[in-house]
Amino acid sequence: MKNNEINISIDNERLINYGENSAARVRPDGTAAGARAAAAAAAVLKRLERLKDESGSEWLLDNMYVARSRTRAAAAQLRRGGKLRRMPGGEPVVTYAARCLVRACRGAADKHRIELYLEGFQKKNGLTEKELHLFLPALECALLEYLSKDADRAEAVFKTLNYTCSAELSDLLEEKSAIGRRLMKDPAGVYPLMDRDSRAMYRRELARAAEKLGNVVTAC
Repeated sequence: MKNNEINISIDNERLINYGENSAARVRPDGTAAGARAAAAAAAVLKRLERLKDESGSEWLLDNMYVARSRTRAAAAQLRRGGKLRRMPGGEPVVTYAARCLVRACRGAADKHRIELYLEGFQKKNGLTEKELHLFLPALECALLEYLSKDADRAEAVFKTLNYTCSAELSDLLEEKSAIGRRLMKDPAGVYPLMDRDSRAMYRRELARAAEKLGNVVTAC
């Protein structure tokens, strides 16, 4: 199944501007539970199961186990995200941001294209620290949603899914964290010596503490 929405493609030269324009459409309207995004991911998985049988796509048939495991893991992370900023229509801002990127790349995103997009997106209404932490699971859900609309893009989608779990992409997202950049300058030198997971946990705890005090920490 195809539609006009998924057939757009943005080249690298226009990707920063596209990211900026996508962010300009963000108008936070309250919050939505992370469970909403998790439920949407579960619905996508059901569509993929049907598409697997209908399309006969070898890439989809051979990698359906990847789709199942990544969807379930991503849904669990989004559910644990708790309250998330939402768009006027109810969609969480972080899943909106991920969908815009996937649509622009037609399911084929590498470090450079993700970096260009986020450079533009973070200029206006940038993702918060919490949203940046949830961007990877949101991106994985967006990729699989895209695939559920066009089985012909299965190869591109699964290759991108393999990349989303790489240390390289985790490092890129850490570079986009305002808290992380400040902590890297820690005079005591403790934070830079932590492993990647410990640094991520430390940033999340600081962002959570700030949120309790009524401060939303953006990642730009």
